[in-house]
Amino acid sequence: MKKLKSILSIIIVLSTLCSLFSCGAMFGQTNQDSNGNNNSVKKTTISIYNGSVKTSYTVEYGKEASVAVLSKPGYYLDGYYTMETGGDMYFDMNGNSTQVWQEGLPSVFYAQWKPLSELVYSEEKRIENPKSWSGYDFPGFSFELTQEIKNAIKGNLDKRVRITYSFDLMDRSNNTYTSMQFYLSNSLESGRENFVSTTLATQSSYQHYSNSVTTTARKFLNSGEVCMAFKKTYGYDDYYSVKNLKITFEFID
Repeated sequence: MKKLKSILSIIIVLSTLCSLFSCGAMFGQTNQDSNGNNNSVKKTTISIYNGSVKTSYTVEYGKEASVAVLSKPGYYLDGYYTMETGGDMYFDMNGNSTQVWQEGLPSVFYAQWKPLSELVYSEEKRIENPKSWSGYDFPGFSFELTQEIKNAIKGNLDKRVRITYSFDLMDRSNNTYTSMQFYLSNSLESGRENFVSTTLATQSSYQHYSNSVTTTARKFLNSGEVCMAFKKTYGYDDYYSVKNLKITFEFID
């Protein structure tokens, strides 16, 4: 009888412990889903320093991690490193980890910056017969800026940007037009209000055009999109070809 009471006492104690803690954990088990996958999640906390300002993040082992992209006037983010200068990069300029996170990796990282004067973006395209509309619409095309430029814009909206462009244009209309209005903009929808507008003397053969303008990042680049558009002074059948397009954005002091 005493032996039975002892066994019952042990069972009661184990039941109580199981109600307070995970029985699986007590016996070295882990929860599994219907496919037999391990549901236990291991996480850790890392710190990102921007100068003396510290921000903490929770990252999960076995997955790629991500942190916020910081901005700084006059600079663009190069990445997050293990040291204030030098060291190893663990997060790139877009805040994405360079590897799958795992135990044993560093937990403290520092933002490193490069001056905007070192950032020059160049886009080259060849476009034949862009989509056109008749009347006073603005046929054209657009392209997205790189994430590097977009990140730089966030902290440097009031900085000046020098935009240099060049291209070859040929009028492919059935009729002969004496001029075409060229627009360089941040939206095809706002073609009538763009900050760059140049009259071109179009021809049936390719004609080369080039120029350079300066504006602020806020005024032109804030949308992260760059557009080129063309408008005939009158008429319809607006067919044309553009090739050897080169456009460069350079932040200047």
